[in-house]
Amino acid sequence: MTDAEVRAACGEPEDIRRDSILRRPTIWRQGRPIVVGEEPVPVPVETWLYNFGPNRLMLRLRFTDGALEEVRTLGYGYNR
Repeated sequence: MTDAEVRAACGEPEDIRRDSILRRPTIWRQGRPIVVGEEPVPVPVETWLYNFGPNRLMLRLRFTDGALEEVRTLGYGYNR
């Protein structure tokens, strides 16, 4: 999913943290990654926190270059 699709489905996150990582440029052909350069380039990473309140578990989502890469379930949420 993209960050826009998640935002449409879940609403605005409680917190967003922005960072970047260095990765070698890669393209995908027939489902396989092909490295197209040796010099690493910065790739944006965002970590979103969803707090659904004390009766539901919180979620931490990590997006790399706008695509959802990881979802982690945390403990119960809290009242804002």
